[in-house]
Order: sequence, then C-alpha cells, then structure tokens
Amino acid sequence: EILRVSRGVAGVQDVSATSALPFPGRGSSWTISVRRGAEQFATTCWVRETDPTYAETLRIPLLSGRSFSDADDGNAPAAALVSESLAEQLWPNGSPLGQTLRANGMDRIVLGVVGDVRQEALGLDLQSALYLPLAQSNQRRRAMTRAVRTDPSDPLNTLSALRDAIWS
Repeated sequence: EILRVSRGVAGVQDVSATSALPFPGRGSSWTISVRRGAEQFATTCWVRETDPTYAETLRIPLLSGRSFSDADDGNAPAAALVSESLAEQLWPNGSPLGQTLRANGMDRIVLGVVGDVRQEALGLDLQSALYLPLAQSNQRRRAMTRAVRTDPSDPLNTLSALRDAIWS
C-alpha cells in the first residue's frame, strides 16, 4: 500500500521495496555455490530481496538478461539476479544466464546480470551481490525498506508531500 501511495505523489519518480539498502552495508551475506563439472565452487556475497523495480529505482544497470517482473512470484521457478562481479566469480568462462546457483539451501535460476554496487561505503571497492525476488521470499518480514527516487529540483517539498501521503 505504501508503494502505491508513494507512486502517486508529485515529484516521486520511482519507488521500490527491498530487504535492505546499501550503505552502511546493512543486509545479509550468504554463501553461494555452483557446480563446475564435478567440483563445487562457493563464494560469499551480499543478498538483497527486492521488488521488480529496485534496480531501476537505484539506477543499477541491467547488463544482460532480464530484471524481475511481477510474474516472478511464488508460483514461478526460483529466480535470481547476479551482480557482474558475482557472475565473473561463479562463471568465469561463460554466461550466467539460465545457470543454476544454490543460495540458502535453494536452487535458483539466473535471469539477469546487473552492475556492481558499493554496499558499505563510497570509498570501498564494488562488491558482489545476489538479488532475489521479494515475491518468492519464504521469510516473514516485520519491516521493509523503501527506496524513493525524487525529482532532484525540489526534494524537500517532495519529501513533505510523500510523508503526508503515507500518513493519510
């Protein structure tokens, strides 16, 4: 409901929901694994559960494949987006699209590759991340983080209007 109300506020360009935003590096990190022939390869990365508009709202570029859609719900195959650096770690010699990775005990199909994001601070290196559709989450959340992109010409008035719309 908050997302729907927020989208109707003048000056709001994009709105999305996520389990956690970057900075100051909040969120979860998981061990992700893939099969490479007879061997298993594992690495650790940041994990964000997001709605379909998250990457667009944060201006994270889609490099290949596709982003999440409303169809990536609990009835669809378990899906994932991987950051560019995670794709390079897991599949150094091939495309990640359509590949299967294991995250938190569940196999997921890679739908797309997105740009890397600084997760902890601007001065630190880009970090690998895995994005999962919120609609496929099996966790009950007490709270979600909303990301709002506003018109840069008047952010304070937009913030005030957004606050009033949410409280109404």
